Amino acid sequence: MWINYINGNYKVLLNLKSGTKIRYNKDKFLIPSRPESIDVKITNQCEHMCLFCHEASIPSGKQASYESMEKFAKSLPPYIEIACGGGNLMLDFKHTQFFLEKLKEANAIPSITVKQEDFIKYGDIIEEWYLNNLIYGVGVSLSNPRDVELYKAMSYIPTAVIHVIAGIFDETDCAILSKRGYKLLILGFKDFRRGKSYYNGFKQKIDKNIEWLHNNMDNVLNNFSVVAFDNLAIEQLNIKEFLTEDQWNNFYMGDDGVYTFYVDLVEETYSKSSTSIARFGIKDFNVQRMFLDIYQF
Repeated sequence: MWINYINGNYKVLLNLKSGTKIRYNKDKFLIPSRPESIDVKITNQCEHMCLFCHEASIPSGKQASYESMEKFAKSLPPYIEIACGGGNLMLDFKHTQFFLEKLKEANAIPSITVKQEDFIKYGDIIEEWYLNNLIYGVGVSLSNPRDVELYKAMSYIPTAVIHVIAGIFDETDCAILSKRGYKLLILGFKDFRRGKSYYNGFKQKIDKNIEWLHNNMDNVLNNFSVVAFDNLAIEQLNIKEFLTEDQWNNFYMGDDGVYTFYVDLVEETYSKSSTSIARFGIKDFNVQRMFLDIYQF
């Protein structure tokens, strides 16, 4: 299940089953020549209307064109990790499947993020994608930790990871999910678009939940099989405080824009991250050139 490739002055080893990644060389610094992963938005269509959605997705939201998705996939270097998101990827799952099939042709390594309700509702389709290697991982955005159907659905996809948001995730959620062998990805609270309005209305509650999570990090780490963080959560929760210098150097995967970047195929723009204000228009669907623009920005 291991694949490897050269990126600039170092080698990358990636386990397709566990997601473990190792970078190594004999030099002091790692200098990439290509992206290792890209966060890609392919739809802004979503009926859930989550109050803190930083993408501000709506039921009538636009979708990426089939032409744009195909051009993007054809420009990818092999073995690149693609995190597909939106919007609700399952609302028009044939649109999503087209993109996943093009990514497979490009020898990419896709994962998807879906809301808990859709993970359960479209479980058969998602499982088929997983079994056919159209996806390698599934992020499940938590909405109701008490739903017994969630536990059944999680057992079908061994690489499924529960996504929670710092500031939304609280002590009750943690207690219900604890000690079930789940993998947990903690995302930072994005004070962006609808998320900005939500934060302005519930600042005290959000800040209190972030403080609770920081103060109880040892308990969280001990009650899930894997705990990971995006860069925003690392900053908001001051995760570096919990690690030795060696642990930090071994585990931290790099700043936004160094090994990865964000592409919005709906609006055909790219940027350092999904909350970056500075965005560039896609001109020729050259992923290598886009990455170097971000890396050097």
